[in-house]
Amino acid sequence: MRSLPSAPKVVRPARLPRVRQLELLEAVRRDRVRQLFTAHHPKEATDDHVCLFFGWLQQHHQEMLPKASDPYLALRTELDGLYRDRIRSDAVWRPIKTPPLK
Repeated sequence: MRSLPSAPKVVRPARLPRVRQLELLEAVRRDRVRQLFTAHHPKEATDDHVCLFFGWLQQHHQEMLPKASDPYLALRTELDGLYRDRIRSDAVWRPIKTPPLK
């Protein structure tokens, strides 16, 4: 009696640890939020646009908001570099004048 050829073994990729999966999902969410922001405010955006975008996300895509104690502040951090912050751009650094030591 002839034996049947064995089926080839299916090699499955190793599953990522749960923490790594969550990190990847968070990175995808963050990238999608940045894409949505640039689509809604393609021109030079300011911190006022971030506030408007935050309100839009609250109404339409709450699942895209950062999971943080202060989601607005976390959103501002995630969008850093995509908008002009008036507070930082208006600041002028000047040396502090200290009296000479006696």
